[in-house]
Amino acid sequence: MTMDMSRYLGLFLTEASEHLEGLGRDLVQLEREGAPAVVDSMFRHAHSVKGMASSMGFESIAVLAHRVEDLVDAIRQEPARLERTLVDLLLSATDVMQAQVRAVADSQTPDDAGALLAQLGERVASLTGHAPSATRVLSHSDGASPPPEAPAPKTEEPKVEARSRHRRPRHPRPRHPRPSRRRRPGWRSSRIAGPCSFVSPPPARRRACAPSWYTSG
Repeated sequence: MTMDMSRYLGLFLTEASEHLEGLGRDLVQLEREGAPAVVDSMFRHAHSVKGMASSMGFESIAVLAHRVEDLVDAIRQEPARLERTLVDLLLSATDVMQAQVRAVADSQTPDDAGALLAQLGERVASLTGHAPSATRVLSHSDGASPPPEAPAPKTEEPKVEARSRHRRPRHPRPRHPRPSRRRRPGWRSSRIAGPCSFVSPPPARRRACAPSWYTSG
């Protein structure tokens, strides 16, 4: 799904014009006093214009604002680099960016300003010792949405064996033989030896076998 950036065009024109006007005022003040706060303000204005133009897809404005940002950053790192020629070059770049924004407002293609970009790039390379970096610009002309990301490879989860519904067979527990119930010896011996055996008989027989002098008393 693509985002319709045309509804943000009015906001871009308003804010870009305000930042460029602020950048022009800072350059005029920079000629009078090279205060670090003024240079920092210039850097923020150029950085804001670069970011907005890049988001809207206006490559010529974004690249030019990026070169201005690089040059102001070089001055910010070493204020002794500031000279009249650099201020004039930055004033020219500001005027060109304002013309580019007006062209966008009139539904025209802004000028690429190739010659000015070359001069800015040479001054950035001479001050910093390396060529300026490329400018990243979002493209909205084709209306195509970015390709979807490839899905992450699926990882096979370890299979868990389902529990069987059948109960495990129960092994019979070893049964220990119970001790046999032995009859008390009195019963057996009383049957063999008679009712008055020496083994302790039941109470009824105990009375029957008792001597006469025991029961009579």
